Amino acid sequence: MIRGERTHLRPATPADTDLLHGWFADPEVHRFWGGSPKSRDEVEAKYVGGRSPAVESFIVERDGEPIGYIQHWSDAEGEGGLDMFLVPDARGQGLGPDAGRALAAYASEELGWKRVTVDPAIGNERAIKAWERAGFRTEREWPDHPDGPSLLMVWKRVHPWMEKLRELKARHKQRHRVFRVGAVVVGVLVILVGLALIPLPGPGWLVTAVGVFILALEFDRAERLLERILDRLEQVTDQAQKAGPLAKALMALAAIAGLAAFVAAIVLWDIPLLPG
Repeated sequence: MIRGERTHLRPATPADTDLLHGWFADPEVHRFWGGSPKSRDEVEAKYVGGRSPAVESFIVERDGEPIGYIQHWSDAEGEGGLDMFLVPDARGQGLGPDAGRALAAYASEELGWKRVTVDPAIGNERAIKAWERAGFRTEREWPDHPDGPSLLMVWKRVHPWMEKLRELKARHKQRHRVFRVGAVVVGVLVILVGLALIPLPGPGWLVTAVGVFILALEFDRAERLLERILDRLEQVTDQAQKAGPLAKALMALAAIAGLAAFVAAIVLWDIPLLPG
């Protein structure tokens, strides 16, 4: 059993054949899953465990009620993909992203996959948005996909800072205008300090991320920029771990320069202490 916050995924079994056969008969389901209804024999052969371990099939449930199907498949390189549909009545409630996020995390953490992908049809805007909410990001278009033009999307775990940002954002919008204007000023100043420190690996990107975090409470574009900076921060953190003693000493001195702004931001905006 794989559990999300609002859904859980149980392995599909032959007892689910009739249920799945009925779902695949719905045009709103098979429209983007093969384009036509599936026979009972095909459902029994492919979607209730018959392709294990190459493909593992699950029923998505909410409060014990079956609401959809999800599967994962993998290759010998430690990579793989997910496919999912929900019944029409269960869509638009955040349940698909929850189930997709749960299975992607399971594949990454429990199965050790290096890369988790999905490939929704380019015209399937609902699915694309749902996968984005699950943490997938478009890598490229896939015009010659066997099932028609699609997007190749890759999963990346939601960073703890992004989770905290989304938690605080609504609260911040209710604060007094003077406080919000002050936050923008502080955010800009912290970013300027961070940019000055960027020539040294580590501290500059960290301080810059703090400043952008503050601005992201107010501006949606800053939120998207923060995601990219956090990716960069992970890269420079890896570089810093490989640095020599002198470089590490310089990095420590540079970090002190941004410490005051960093601590003030942590206290005022409740930012997580570590970006990992």
